[in-house]
Amino acid sequence: LAAGPPEELTCRSALLGLRLENGRRGRAVAWSSVLFGLSHILPTLSTMDKTAMDHHLAQRPLRQAVFVAGNVAVTTMAGAVFGWLRLRSGSILAPLIAHAALNDSALMAGRVAGVRTPPRRVGPGSVPGHPGGEQVGQTMAPRPRTHRSGR
Repeated sequence: LAAGPPEELTCRSALLGLRLENGRRGRAVAWSSVLFGLSHILPTLSTMDKTAMDHHLAQRPLRQAVFVAGNVAVTTMAGAVFGWLRLRSGSILAPLIAHAALNDSALMAGRVAGVRTPPRRVGPGSVPGHPGGEQVGQTMAPRPRTHRSGR
């Protein structure tokens, strides 16, 4: 809930309101939505190492740029929906509630994805002393050998 109210007051109240005075509704929503999307660049950069995608993004600038661009696109589209809600309802409350619901849903989905993401496996022969793949993060102690009696 912390990020939603200031963003909604800035983008859907102040910026959208300023633009509505000088032009068409569609352009006003588009302008405030693009600014809303761009305002998410720094937060995305600062938190991308905490996502379930971290191992795909680490030390890969092109993938990081695509990840950030995707986030800007998604937040721009969300901003357009929030702008429409603002105009349709005539109140800042509707987009504020929708924004909070979206943020909470994304947070919960991220946590669920982090819990349910299967561990990465190291391929056969890539860990000395282990012919099969092992889970990353497991202790890599040698497997105990089993002896069959009677041979």
